[in-house]
Amino acid sequence: NHANRPEIIQAERSGLGMATRFSHTEGVDMLYVATRVEEAGDNLGYVRLAMPVTSIDTTIRQLQKTIFWFALLAAAIAIMLALWIASRITQPIRELTKAADRIANGDLGQNILPSTADEVGKLTKSFNVMGEQLRAKINALEAEQTKLNSVLNMMSDGVVMLDSEGKIQLINPAAESMFNISHEESMNRSLIEAFRQHQLVDLWKLHTATNEPQAGLIEIPNRRLYLQCQVTSLGKVMPGSTLILIQNLTRLRRLETIRQDFMSNISHELR
Repeated sequence: NHANRPEIIQAERSGLGMATRFSHTEGVDMLYVATRVEEAGDNLGYVRLAMPVTSIDTTIRQLQKTIFWFALLAAAIAIMLALWIASRITQPIRELTKAADRIANGDLGQNILPSTADEVGKLTKSFNVMGEQLRAKINALEAEQTKLNSVLNMMSDGVVMLDSEGKIQLINPAAESMFNISHEESMNRSLIEAFRQHQLVDLWKLHTATNEPQAGLIEIPNRRLYLQCQVTSLGKVMPGSTLILIQNLTRLRRLETIRQDFMSNISHELR
């Protein structure tokens, strides 16, 4: 009589009973499951099944292995899918980064076709608009620079621009010819190093000390040159920078000397 077994007692109460205990008959731990059998509300009896716990453990271990491998496969698929999605998302950003690097290196002809309609696509369109505006502004600046260089190259007067430290930032061919120096010898060098004219340096120092325009006559005896120099500040346009204008008065000085000699000769002959 098995009516006193725990699983039978539990099945009698709730309809289903379960218990695990050592079986002296089989000599192993067994899992017992019992269920109540009814018909028309009458209790006809109980059905009990038994299985060794070792078989259940084996089944559980096999199930765990199956779950583990499925989980590993699912994780691998999830990682590959995540990498693919990340690659699709970051590809436009990488293209933008490469285009920005090329623009930074001077290649302004960069346009990227938007591959998406999301925020990255809007960013790509904005980047293209920015590139076009940048190209237009740079072209305009280059045109202005060309005009400025043409004017400076055609001027008969010398033009020199200094920074706040007195180093030459701009010089035109007329000034180079007056002082017999080359462009490479003068750029980014101090005024005294490039021109070796203490009178011009004194004018610049006086202008720096007083912050007022200065003018003076410079004579270069070995070349028989007479130069009129004007030193002035560039003001708010380029704070700290100084502009030096140099006029060659040598021809006028010679004409004045000839005129004076002529008048002296006439006066002498009349006397």
